[in-house]
Amino acid sequence: MTLMSTPINPRVERSPYYIVAPRYIGTSAGVRALHLLCHWLNLKGERAFIALQYIELGPSISFDLQTPILTPEIVDYHYQQGVQPIVIYPEVVAGNPLEADCVVRWLLNFPGLLGGNNSYPASEMLIGFSKTLSDSVGEHVPVLHIPVINESVFNPGKTPQPRKGSAFYAMKYKVVHDGKVFGIPPDAIEITRDLPNSQTPEEIAQILRSVEALYVFENTALATEAVLCGCPAVFMPNTWLDEPIALNELGWDGFAWGNDPAEIERARQTVPQGQLNYQRLVDKFFVQLDAFRAASQAKAAELPYTHKVTLKFLVPSPSADIKDIPNIVFRAARQHLRRYPMLVRLRRFIRKIWK
Repeated sequence: MTLMSTPINPRVERSPYYIVAPRYIGTSAGVRALHLLCHWLNLKGERAFIALQYIELGPSISFDLQTPILTPEIVDYHYQQGVQPIVIYPEVVAGNPLEADCVVRWLLNFPGLLGGNNSYPASEMLIGFSKTLSDSVGEHVPVLHIPVINESVFNPGKTPQPRKGSAFYAMKYKVVHDGKVFGIPPDAIEITRDLPNSQTPEEIAQILRSVEALYVFENTALATEAVLCGCPAVFMPNTWLDEPIALNELGWDGFAWGNDPAEIERARQTVPQGQLNYQRLVDKFFVQLDAFRAASQAKAAELPYTHKVTLKFLVPSPSADIKDIPNIVFRAARQHLRRYPMLVRLRRFIRKIWK
């Protein structure tokens, strides 16, 4: 009889994982990756927690994933046990706000492109979401590529339907970089996410099952979602898009570089192979995950846990004193003033009430 490799009880001598992430947002591939990593570490027998970055409206986690939220009580418990936590930051988090000794930096995009630092201390363990991202920060940086697409939503559908027209996606290209779309058909449908009038994932999937091509102006999981729906994705090169992030993992099957008709036709003909390429990533992920667990645990074992991590800007435990709420709101507002200016006004209102 072969014994299961995952223990029944957690191995408490192993270092826990604190994964710094925003609340779960199903439309963000980066956020899904962070929460899925937490989920699979727990399923593998590790102790992994989501360290929420800041206050957001709506549920903090996905109810379909095993992603417990880190609280001060959990931090205290691990400190008392003397087990060094492994803190995982995405590249958009600047510095080391938890003041952790053992830091892993997971590059989900190019350093500094969407926030965070452009370089990292030698003491940090770096991993890339793709080989392209790993190579952008040095040689021999390992890859941890987790397939994040929800295939129950993004798939070719039960019955093929005639395709007509096109769609495009340029959210960060327009909002973050103030870019102007170009080179797309005049009647192309714009797909957006996380706006009040944005399409739902199911509506986006239906669009991708009905159009002849999707044009994207940035690295986005939507390109892969299009291929899984049977639609070729056309990357439109620009100042902020000089290569697909997952080129080494997915290849060019189903994807076009630029809007040359012959290139788009090649992408269309290779969509079925592109779908197979994605399926192969699932098996590779579990191999990469085991390698990451071994390397990160070895790094943590070299470091004594003498300085307890701090949850400075994180959401406190449910048992926190209610009088702390104004300061919690202020911390969230200070870090995300441009996105949530209403938090500043809310803090003033709450403090006024508490006086």
